[in-house]
Amino acid sequence: MRDLPHSKVIQQVEDVLVAERALLITGDFKALERLEADKEKVIAAIRPMSERDLQELSHLRGLAEHNQQLFKQALKGIQDVADRLESIRKIGETIDTYDQTGRRISVETQQSKALEKRA
Repeated sequence: MRDLPHSKVIQQVEDVLVAERALLITGDFKALERLEADKEKVIAAIRPMSERDLQELSHLRGLAEHNQQLFKQALKGIQDVADRLESIRKIGETIDTYDQTGRRISVETQQSKALEKRA
């Protein structure tokens, strides 16, 4: 890839960044993982470019920064879901209430994990 003309390398970088953005928006994390190898190849091809050549890449900086923000938002979304699932799981295990001084406390319930059968 290093022998390609700089314009071809720049186009490949842009193609990878656009594909990455689309995958982030759709939430296709498996495909993002597969795209990682292509991304590493184009980054390796950019490194030997001169300072003049790198100035041509400035328009790609915006794409990369936008993708970085999408990555951060996706990670936050995943963490929010994990937190919500944890709070749902805890609903049957504890009850949140307040003590005499007004402080919030959690009281564990004695609820059985066995399935209750009713006639």
